[in-house]
Amino acid sequence: QVDYLGAGLIAAGVSVLLIWVSFVGNSFDWLSWQTAVMVAGGAVLLALALIVERKVREPVVPLHIITQRTPALAIVASLAVGMAMFGGAVFLGQYFQVGRGYSPTEAGLLTIPLMGGVLVSSTVSGRLISRSGRIKPYIVAGTITLVIGFLGLGTVDHASPLWLVGVAMAIVGVGVGMTMQNLV
Repeated sequence: QVDYLGAGLIAAGVSVLLIWVSFVGNSFDWLSWQTAVMVAGGAVLLALALIVERKVREPVVPLHIITQRTPALAIVASLAVGMAMFGGAVFLGQYFQVGRGYSPTEAGLLTIPLMGGVLVSSTVSGRLISRSGRIKPYIVAGTITLVIGFLGLGTVDHASPLWLVGVAMAIVGVGVGMTMQNLV
């Protein structure tokens, strides 16, 4: 029993908001009738989706899970870690190309410390969690590591030595690796 109506409303609401974010600032102003229509339209569609999800037998998004504290916090933390990882990857690619003058291939290769940190820490923390059965210490340590890494990246400018950028990226990668797989 697939909830096609709920899925369609969620997809439509999110799509309208994504289209708005894509065009605002370029095709029209932040404070414009287009912004009002798109944001209101997206909000109405998502509100309708919530109403539908409450009434159907098998919702796409089971609301009773989201209202529980632990799953809700895990979802918020997963969202934050995902934004940190992908936002960092996008920023670093642009930083190396625009700020440092590297080619796209070189910029990609220069992000290896980030992905290396993810690879190593997710593997090691996964094995340690399998042995101990304890997840929370790794999530907390990973979050702290992630913050430290981003504090390091926050000091980077166009003249920063590449080794310093690499160390900060590796620290971010270690934090992401410890948190992302354990939250999902």
